[in-house]
Amino acid sequence: MENQKVFNINEDVLKAIDDYNVKSNLMQRYYFEFNPDGITEDQLKEKVNDDLVFNVRIYDMLDRRYAAFSSFIEAIKQKDNDPKKNGKWFNKLDKMPTSNWIMLYYLFRLTGSGINYKPKSTLPFGSHGFGNCWLVERMLLNDTSITSWLKSLSKHRGPYTDSKGYLLPQISYKHLNNGHLKHFILTESEDLMINLYNFITEKRRDIIECVDFCNDILVSKGFKRQSFVLSATMADISEYHPELINPNSMIYAGTNAKRCINLIFSKSKKVSNLEYESACIQFLADRYNSTPYSVEDSRLCDVVRYFNEYQSKHHILQNNNVEYKNSSILKEIYGENKYYEFVKSINKKNSK
Repeated sequence: MENQKVFNINEDVLKAIDDYNVKSNLMQRYYFEFNPDGITEDQLKEKVNDDLVFNVRIYDMLDRRYAAFSSFIEAIKQKDNDPKKNGKWFNKLDKMPTSNWIMLYYLFRLTGSGINYKPKSTLPFGSHGFGNCWLVERMLLNDTSITSWLKSLSKHRGPYTDSKGYLLPQISYKHLNNGHLKHFILTESEDLMINLYNFITEKRRDIIECVDFCNDILVSKGFKRQSFVLSATMADISEYHPELINPNSMIYAGTNAKRCINLIFSKSKKVSNLEYESACIQFLADRYNSTPYSVEDSRLCDVVRYFNEYQSKHHILQNNNVEYKNSSILKEIYGENKYYEFVKSINKKNSK
């Protein structure tokens, strides 16, 4: 089905996202791709010309692998080659079989991806992407055993995950008053990932195909679907093991992504929501020469935060109590008053 037959486009919003794309790509090239343009940081600031993008380091990438919520995985994958310089702490980490990597991706995403919006100062630990996840400690100890990960969690007392802005799966056991997610990890996660590993090693799969496969298993056991967590897990696998899951395959749109889709696009004919959202995501992936799983995050979810001028209290504190504004060209197109009315409408649409 051709894209133009599925949706109409709000050209003003698309122009604003094109503008954001240029700014965040400049940040990515300078900070994460070893500055191939050979510019200074002052020149970068002038080119970006957006206080929010330049000073709040959550608007600094196109490619998902450079997002803060992937910093831990990038660190243990890249080690000394990690452009964020977090990998040096994991240089002694032994090699792991692919099945263990898949389990690690799932457990990390299942427990919130270390998300807490605390900017890194010197050490990464405890900051955004490394927030209070027991797996970080296991990797620092060169622990590559799934059995050992689960044993350490069973003995762990107190919080073992940060989950600010991240909806953890709703898991409930009638015989427990608390510790439901922990019990699920200890009793169900390994079998689920073994099934997934067998599924993706039979032949190369697509992201949504794998999400549906795992969800079917969960539902058959009486659990709720985990589409958000599983989509993130499959994106990790497709990033680092593209021979197993096709990185150019489609991904489900999350809540913020759906909001942004409905700002840029509108249905032009009766199709399912999945067909419509997939066509929109593919349009953006083609437009920005990226993958569906990257643009679903960086050109949809991040854009909603950018329009809202989101920055955590920790970012504001680090920036000497300055709360930065964006320089979106939508402010020029709409004017300040209409722009902020537009922002209010974002938060009303598809709100939960």
